[in-house]
Amino acid sequence: MEAVVSFFSPIYILMLAAILGYEIIGKVPVILHTPLMSGTN
Repeated sequence: MEAVVSFFSPIYILMLAAILGYEIIGKVPVILHTPLMSGTN
């Protein structure tokens, strides 16, 4: 049982980090869109 937990624990953390990162990256362009566009012009 310990081997199963130690095998799935990094996978669970990786999936959680991927979902969290996707959510954060999905919101970033909305927040930074105006400052970036005004900075480039």
